[in-house]
Amino acid sequence: MSRNLSIVILVALAVRLALLALQGTSAQYAVTPDSHGYMQAAKNISDYGTFSLSSKPPLDLERGRTPGYPFFLSLLDRKIHVVLCAQALLGALSCVFVYLAAKRLWKDDRAALVSGLGLALDPVSVLHGGLVLTETLYVFCFTGAFALMIKAVDYEAVGFWSLSGLLFGVAALVRPIGICYPIFLVWLIFLFVPKIHIRAWGFLAAFGLAAGPHSRRRKSCGRRPTRSNFATRSSMRGRWSSTPSR
Repeated sequence: MSRNLSIVILVALAVRLALLALQGTSAQYAVTPDSHGYMQAAKNISDYGTFSLSSKPPLDLERGRTPGYPFFLSLLDRKIHVVLCAQALLGALSCVFVYLAAKRLWKDDRAALVSGLGLALDPVSVLHGGLVLTETLYVFCFTGAFALMIKAVDYEAVGFWSLSGLLFGVAALVRPIGICYPIFLVWLIFLFVPKIHIRAWGFLAAFGLAAGPHSRRRKSCGRRPTRSNFATRSSMRGRWSSTPSR
C-alpha cells in the first residue's frame, strides 16, 4: 500500500469516527424522518421477507422506494451504532475507490491524493455517514463501480466490466437516481472507446440483472398511495421515534 493511499484511509476513518464519537451513545442525532421508513422496511424484510413500509400485516409491497438500503439495515440487525460504524468504513472505502480511479485516470499520485482527500474531508459526505440514510451506501457502490469501470477500460477484461455493471445495479437499488449514470457512461464509452462494444454489452447485462427485477416489480405490482397508506406511515414514524433502538 502506498503512503498516499494510507493517508487517505487514515484521514477518512479519523474524521468519520470522530463524528461518531461526538454523537455519543444516543442515536437521536442519527435518525431523521426518512430513517423511520427505512427501519420499518428493514424490520419487515427481517421478519417477513417482504419489502414493505406497513407497520403490521397485511403488508403492502412498497413501490415508492428501492430495497437496497433497508436490506443493508436488515443485515446489520437494525442496530443504529453498528450501522453507523459500518457506514464509517464504507465512507473510507469510497475514498479509496476515488483515489484509485483518479490515479488510473491521471497517472499522477498527487492528483489521486487530492481526489481521495477531497471526498475524505467533504463535510456533506462525512455528515451523511452519521445518519441512517442512503447516501453513504450509494456513494460506496457508485465509486466502487466507477473505479472498476476505469480499470475495465484499461485492462479490457470482461470480468471487470461485469462487476462494474453489477455494482452500478446495486447502486440503483439503493437510490433510483443511480439508474441514469451507467447508461450515460456506457453511451460515452461507445462513442469514444474503440473495440469495446462487446464488453460494454456485458456491463449492461450485469447492470440489468441487478436493477431490472425490482424495476419491473415496481411497475407491475404497485398501487397508488391511498389516504390509509399515509396514515400508516405517519403512525409508523411516531412508533420508531418513540421506541429506542435495540
